[in-house]
Amino acid sequence: MNKTSIIKIGKLPDTIRSGRLLLRAPQTADAGVLQKLANNEKIHRMLARLPYPYEMSDALDFLDRVERDGEERVYAIINEDGDLAGIISLRSGSGPAPELGYWLGEPYWGRGYASEAVRIVLEAAGRVGIGEIMARSITENIASLRVLKRAGFAEISRGIDDCGQHEGICVTKMQWKGRHG
Repeated sequence: MNKTSIIKIGKLPDTIRSGRLLLRAPQTADAGVLQKLANNEKIHRMLARLPYPYEMSDALDFLDRVERDGEERVYAIINEDGDLAGIISLRSGSGPAPELGYWLGEPYWGRGYASEAVRIVLEAAGRVGIGEIMARSITENIASLRVLKRAGFAEISRGIDDCGQHEGICVTKMQWKGRHG
């Protein structure tokens, strides 16, 4: 755990807005929609920390954990219609830079929400002095890699993951360096 990253993550705003999106803390009232969106095998295959099937108890556990977790800033991605479309977060890890993670519910794929959410989180991170962010994606997840590249991430390595849900799967690691990096 990197204490500098935790301090800087803690300085991120509670809400972030763009033209179409509001990023805010997930709320207990989101549990039903969160469970419905996350209970998707296509999403589960791409994420390291999402169980499948995704039950209501998983959604409630997630909401309880993120409320208490000082190492991660989690935002619900709310679209222009007020719908919960997905989740995006910055998490402090063992390395020098926090790690970006995100997912969208399948009904919201292909609308540019992921790109917009990543862009505004990076802007907010830069404003609080976070100059470097890591991300990783299963290499076959071309859409996610495109989102990261458009946001200014550069590929730093590819390799077979050696733990967890992605053990034995090729993962691409990416790095973003902002104006402070």
